[in-house]
Amino acid sequence: MFGTKQDKSEGWVKAGACFAGLISFRLLSPYFTPYLNSDNAVHILMTCDFSLPEDYYYWGQDRLGSILPLIAHFLYGLTHLSPALLSSFVLYGFIAGILLVFSPLLSQRYSILWLSCWLFFPVEGVDYLIRLGHPYAAQFFFACSGCACLIKVEKRIRQEQTLGAGVWLLGGCVLFFVSIWCSEVSLVFLVALLPGWLAHHFRNRRAGETHVVRWKMIVFYSALVALACMGGLALIGYFKAHAHPIQAFNEHWFSNPSEISQALLSYLHVIGNALAGKRGLLLALHDWLWMLLFFWSVARMVYSFYSSSVSFHWLTLVFFLSALGGEILLLVSKWVCINGFSARYQTFPYLAALFFLILVFDSYHSGNGRNLFRVLFGLLVAVSVISSAKSYIRKESRLDGELSLQEITSMKLCVPAGVIGDYWHSYLLSVANPAQLKSTPFDGGRNQRWVDSTRFEKIIYLVKTNWLPAYPKDTVLFGSHLRFTGDSSEQLGWEYGKYTNLSARK
Repeated sequence: MFGTKQDKSEGWVKAGACFAGLISFRLLSPYFTPYLNSDNAVHILMTCDFSLPEDYYYWGQDRLGSILPLIAHFLYGLTHLSPALLSSFVLYGFIAGILLVFSPLLSQRYSILWLSCWLFFPVEGVDYLIRLGHPYAAQFFFACSGCACLIKVEKRIRQEQTLGAGVWLLGGCVLFFVSIWCSEVSLVFLVALLPGWLAHHFRNRRAGETHVVRWKMIVFYSALVALACMGGLALIGYFKAHAHPIQAFNEHWFSNPSEISQALLSYLHVIGNALAGKRGLLLALHDWLWMLLFFWSVARMVYSFYSSSVSFHWLTLVFFLSALGGEILLLVSKWVCINGFSARYQTFPYLAALFFLILVFDSYHSGNGRNLFRVLFGLLVAVSVISSAKSYIRKESRLDGELSLQEITSMKLCVPAGVIGDYWHSYLLSVANPAQLKSTPFDGGRNQRWVDSTRFEKIIYLVKTNWLPAYPKDTVLFGSHLRFTGDSSEQLGWEYGKYTNLSARK
């Protein structure tokens, strides 16, 4: 009547995962976070101002498909709720979707709880998973969904349901291409699928599990994959043809050998500083635990190829190779070389390694060191949660120009008006009231629609930073003649002056 003990335990685990998501949303989602910046603001503004075909990618870029603002814009048209709130709902919907898609791969009921804590409270430094402006949540959701389709394909093949397998295969290809649209780094994941599946196939053959795949089936499945690839590449080419990047992402893909060696030295220096506690004792504890468990898991995975007593899901190798490939890509990437070895670039390999670790943890049913592995794993999750909560409470890593939505709302600006500043001090002020407060960077910004909307406002605020050391009496920006009213203000570290637009339409 009241369910078994196991059912109740699984219920508590699911409730715990939901509770972690709700707490994370209240503390860390874009609607509540104290770390909103102009990168995040672009995605919020796209929620209420989305236009195709110009906005297949985020404003001013030819990469990072705008799937999140596309969905949020659709919801905005239905509800007219706050764009920041809708963006937060969609972002967290993707993270919840990852849990729903990935949970069938986990056999131990507590694995999903640890994974949810890890995803909803990512450790400081790779917390871009829960920030707008980064593709990781959508990217991994579609990649994991594609893997779920491949598992269905394997099941249908074993049941000799050729047509059903073909449908799931085609669906998986579509999902993988959406993941690539979100971020081209997903190609690393696709490359890792082949060796992962081959290792799975040869392991099954060694165990005596065989299944005859007829040539007609191979031709049929190959044709479907080829069709999906051609369609996907054509669509991505079409999307890029309509992009208007302010900086070409694919002008140079890879660094030269000297730059790669320099990047490797820089990478080792970053790791050394992290392990030495330069980022703080809490993060140093996380990094040491992470490296210990990662290499322990790698050793256990390698051992599984020589012992039938240890088994893994075949996606374990795929996620390991994705993490390894992601790190290699960072070292040879020209983009990373130009922009520096930022922590945000580590998010993809970190997340791939996270799924690798959770699959190893889930498969650790017996054997030497099982209890120690679980204790260390639980400690690692706890450190991640504490680090994430600590960064919210103390705001230690807040950068210049970052505010919360509540702080932006509290700023007293006359509306309707326009705002012009540098990139990090312009778009952000519009997120609380996009309809009446337009904004653009002084150097042209990322969207011509917002440049035009801003320059035609009768009142324009100029945000004082390095580009504007003092308030000129008269200035011309975007063809509009602006005259200083003498009224200036400073709030929350932002200093701005009020100008009358003499060129504004009467």
